[in-house]
Amino acid sequence: MTGPVWDYPFGRAQKEYFINLMRDLTRLFTIEIIAWQVMGNH
Repeated sequence: MTGPVWDYPFGRAQKEYFINLMRDLTRLFTIEIIAWQVMGNH
């Protein structure tokens, strides 16, 4: 990885939380997510 550490605010725990949240939302709204990308600085 390049760049300073503070430029990557999302660690493993935050990424896993996001993925679990997306899975919960797909069940709640009965939608299908085709693809997503969890990046460290976005």
